[in-house]
Order: sequence, then C-alpha cells, then structure tokens
Amino acid sequence: MAQGFTVSTGSLAIRIGELRSLASAVEGAATALGTTCGNLGPGELTAAVQEVSGQWSDGLGKMREKIDTMADNVSAAVDNYELIEQGGEDRMTALGDSILVDQTLKPLRDTTIALSTQRDALKAAGGKP
Repeated sequence: MAQGFTVSTGSLAIRIGELRSLASAVEGAATALGTTCGNLGPGELTAAVQEVSGQWSDGLGKMREKIDTMADNVSAAVDNYELIEQGGEDRMTALGDSILVDQTLKPLRDTTIALSTQRDALKAAGGKP
C-alpha cells in the first residue's frame, strides 16, 4: 500500500461549483421569501409573515456567507494542492535530470581518468604522451 495521500483536485473543483450553486439557490430562496408576502387579510397575519420572512431572509443570508466561505476555502485548498503537486513534480524532474547527467557523464569521466592514467604511465616509462 502506498504511503501518503491522493487528492482529486478535479473533484474538489466540482464541489466548489456545487457549493456556489447552493449559495445561489439559498440567495434565491431568501429573495423569494421577501417578495411573497402580500396582504394576507385583516389583523396581524401579514406583519407576522413579514417578520418570519425577514428572519428567514437573514438566516439564509448568513448561510449564503458560510457557503461562500466554504467554497473559497475549498478553492484555496485546490490551489495549494496543485502548488504542492507542481513542486513535487519539479523536484522529481530535477532529480531525474541529475541522475541522467551522472549516468551519462560517468563513462566519460571514467574514460578520461583511464586515458590520463595511461598518459602518465607512458611519461613515466619515458614514452611520448
């Protein structure tokens, strides 16, 4: 089993859209509550319905703010996960490049050392390099 965790930023992005859609629906419901209270007849009934409508509208407005905050937080999390993912990819690319360079240069280095050793041996034996 692999260590760590996996984050599906695509799924999180979908959740952001869903939260924003929910926030719009809540806003629509709050608006509808405020506009549906006409004259409901004699007495205090209209005033009571308007008071309840105002309370619901306030509550739904606060809910909209919380939903917007959640969507913003999920969006920030997506941005952070993508930044972390890019950083990991960049580090792995640099490591791969480093290993590739080392593997490519090692034979050249070994050949240079061998030729230098042969040249030094020829000089020591009185031959021409």
